Amino acid sequence: MTSPTFKYSPLSESDSFRIILLQPSTSRDASLRCTLLHTTLSQCDRDIIDHYIALSYVWGDATVKGTIYIDDKLMEITANLESALRAIRDASRIVRIWADAVCINQNDKAEKAIQIGLFARIYSTAQHTIIYLGPSSAEGDVVLSLAPLNTNGIVSSENSSAQAEKAKDEILKLAWFSRVLVFQELVLSKDPWVQIGTLRARWDDVCHVLLSGDWRSVEEDVAWRKRLLEDMDSTRGTKSNTLFNLLLARRGLGATDARDMIFAHFSTASNREEMKKYVQVDYDKTCAAIYENVARYILEDIEHSTIVEPVGFFHNIDDIAPDLRRKGLASWAPDWSIRDSGFGRMPPDILAKKTRSLISTEHMVWVGDPCHLASIGYEVDVVKNVSLTFPHSSKTPLKNIDGWRTAKSRLEQFYLENDPIWCSDDKKSMYPHFEPRGKDAEHEKLALNLAEQWITIIEDDLSHLSPEPSDTEEHQRFLAQFGSWMRHRVMQGLIVNNDGPKSNFFPYSYLFTNWAVLWPDSFPGRRLMFTQSGRFGVAPKCTQPGDHVVYLAGGADSIAMVIRNTEGQRTCDLHLEIRKAFANKKEKMLDNFWVSFIPADDGMAIQHSILIGQCYVEGISGWQPGYEKQFRLKIFAFR
Repeated sequence: MTSPTFKYSPLSESDSFRIILLQPSTSRDASLRCTLLHTTLSQCDRDIIDHYIALSYVWGDATVKGTIYIDDKLMEITANLESALRAIRDASRIVRIWADAVCINQNDKAEKAIQIGLFARIYSTAQHTIIYLGPSSAEGDVVLSLAPLNTNGIVSSENSSAQAEKAKDEILKLAWFSRVLVFQELVLSKDPWVQIGTLRARWDDVCHVLLSGDWRSVEEDVAWRKRLLEDMDSTRGTKSNTLFNLLLARRGLGATDARDMIFAHFSTASNREEMKKYVQVDYDKTCAAIYENVARYILEDIEHSTIVEPVGFFHNIDDIAPDLRRKGLASWAPDWSIRDSGFGRMPPDILAKKTRSLISTEHMVWVGDPCHLASIGYEVDVVKNVSLTFPHSSKTPLKNIDGWRTAKSRLEQFYLENDPIWCSDDKKSMYPHFEPRGKDAEHEKLALNLAEQWITIIEDDLSHLSPEPSDTEEHQRFLAQFGSWMRHRVMQGLIVNNDGPKSNFFPYSYLFTNWAVLWPDSFPGRRLMFTQSGRFGVAPKCTQPGDHVVYLAGGADSIAMVIRNTEGQRTCDLHLEIRKAFANKKEKMLDNFWVSFIPADDGMAIQHSILIGQCYVEGISGWQPGYEKQFRLKIFAFR
């Protein structure tokens, strides 16, 4: 006869929750049986006799089922949870344990939202937390045996052996280390233990074992996991992690529901109270709406955060073709469920002269449904040609690298023997030059040879290495301009190979530095470009000819942005809403005479666009003196 299925009774108090009373068994294969105790966190906190254990585990494949009997009524659970409960079950004593899949009614969205809000107290009130990594394995036995005070009482001393290193790498590849929800479970726990099969050891000891050894020899993915583990461990006990910093550290970790990328950090974010004004745990809201609200909160809170300007935020928007981005997600909101693009921040032109510093939050407004970000700025150029995408790996072999190295070495030696260097000033930027002293021809020959070597690498090697070799026709158009541009630079006598402080012109510091850093993190995954005015630059992977280069209102470190104009939601109501919001800004700023402010006049055009990403354009720095005479200010309405 089939057993009846279990049905939940509602929770009555604001801090009510359920605890599994797991019945003992001497047989590991015996069915799991329990009762559910309704209690409150305040009662458990005051109870000095009976405590409970919190379980941290990975749900696993939801289609692979296990079972548990609650008051003799059947309930399906995941096979991973069944494995964990069997491993924790005692032979003679009732185990009081909290496990989310059983203790929360997963079909009740309202209850689920409330219980997630209690996670911080659930894990911090538990006497112990068991981090269950999976059933017994040879690798698990090796790693946990290296930890002092493990539950089998035998401690191995072979921490640095090849077998131990391999075992540690395999353990770090387990799913638990790449799930976003486990972070708060670890950070909030009083006394976490790691368990594999029935063998357990304390978190601190296991973490020390996993982080020991030489990181330089491990696979890139394992090194990433070790960095993640180190960050997780260092976060325990700290209270200064903002939501933005937590998202940056854990972006792209696994979550069955992408909304949990945000909700999982509610208990640990130091700014959670301010954050709740924008985002609440609500599973009725779409993921896109939640991510947009988070983006708005971070951008509006910039002046109170560690992000000096939006450049620190917009660096994180996804370099993905607009039609492949998460459905309904605005271009200005990062998709935190996917890993970042892996490239570094785009620096400004560090040789540019002083620029006007503007408070970005006073020059942006949020309007409409769906929400639009409207910002004051101006266009400086239009993209004409783009190269193929640069590869990510610094170890990628180039067949033409030997010729480049030789040419580079000869030119470097020439510079060492023939100092000094002087800088020219074109009223916008400064460029390093070599003073020939009668050696013009020799310098030109060496510099031209190096330029030709680099042209060969871009022309030949990049076409084979680029992750997207389908844009070859566009790449050929870029190459024609790149070759003439490089040769023109040589004829001007500009320094094209020097790592010293006088050679900070950004593209050159990339193009002609040592091979170990030939692909610094500002370039992998991006493209080179030329604009219609002939300027050289670096652009996001998704940049296309015809995209626009703009500066949005910001501080002295403002970075150029590539945007794509769209028809957008061109309604009179939206435009009126934008102008009204900026008028309110203007009225508020009338008394702030010490703040640099640009009012959005009624005659300012509104341009509908989407953000593509940050870029670098040679010799241009935003908001330089006289910009208002050279460029026409606009309101860019981004969706």
